[in-house]
Amino acid sequence: MEKLTIIEKGVLDLIPRGSQTKASINYISRMTSLDKRSIYEVVNRLRSKGVPVCAKRNGIEKDRGYYIAKTDEERDEGLAAYKSQIVDMQKMVYQVENADLECWEYRLNATESKEVS
Repeated sequence: MEKLTIIEKGVLDLIPRGSQTKASINYISRMTSLDKRSIYEVVNRLRSKGVPVCAKRNGIEKDRGYYIAKTDEERDEGLAAYKSQIVDMQKMVYQVENADLECWEYRLNATESKEVS
């Protein structure tokens, strides 16, 4: 594993091991004086260095945040939101790629006219 910077080490030390407890981005920000964008970048650098940082991004606020996965189940839980986001992004790419660049306004107006009638 690559050597960690002082900032990476500081953020890593704040992220709990295991999914029972999570560190919110607001907590990490308060403890490090880093803005949220910087924390995202540090977390991504940690991941690129092999640290299994996961995040729970939905649910009640006290149960959201970063954690270090210790089991396959914890890793799967932490990746579920990212995998769902990938599917949504793939759908969006498909929709835009297949949109009719020349006729979309005409078709949209025609549909709206039918709904009014």
